[in-house]
Amino acid sequence: MGCNIQRWMLQPVAFMTIMKFTRQIFVGVSMAVMLLSACAVGSDSTDEVADTLLKAGEKAPDFTLALEQGQRQLTLDSLQGKVVIVEFWASWCPDCRQVTAQVAKLFQQYAASDTVCVGISFDTDALQWQQYMAEHALSGLQHREQQPWKESKVAADYHVNWIPTFYVINKAGRIDYATIDIKELESFLVTTEKGKQ
Repeated sequence: MGCNIQRWMLQPVAFMTIMKFTRQIFVGVSMAVMLLSACAVGSDSTDEVADTLLKAGEKAPDFTLALEQGQRQLTLDSLQGKVVIVEFWASWCPDCRQVTAQVAKLFQQYAASDTVCVGISFDTDALQWQQYMAEHALSGLQHREQQPWKESKVAADYHVNWIPTFYVINKAGRIDYATIDIKELESFLVTTEKGKQ
């Protein structure tokens, strides 16, 4: 009889332990799914997302960016006469994190007198954003949007439904290229450089 009572007394404890463990697994899996899907707004197809980007030849919408903790503002119009490479990204986005090293290298490589590299982040945590940039030596002009991605005017103007999204804006202020694939961007830039030689 004593064994049966002890077994019944242990079962609720074991049940609660199993439920707690199951809940932790569920929360972990849910968070992973949310993070993986967080890099897209709307469509699941990368081809569909790429098709919605601004097209080559279109005028690039002007934007105003706050740089250096808001002490300095920059507009796209003020950069006319320079090639501008723009990356829309966030430090919490797995796809963005995967290409961070390539972006850092690309920004350093093209930081020439006629090329300006701009990062526009959708991070909501300023400290996390600053730490991530410092840890990964992200150069160029960096801006953090002050509102969430889905509420951002610049994201809407540039049809940013996936991050990372990349644009190349020519010296006349028109879109030269748009993609969500870093390799395609690198290939375009190499081809463009060869065409200038």
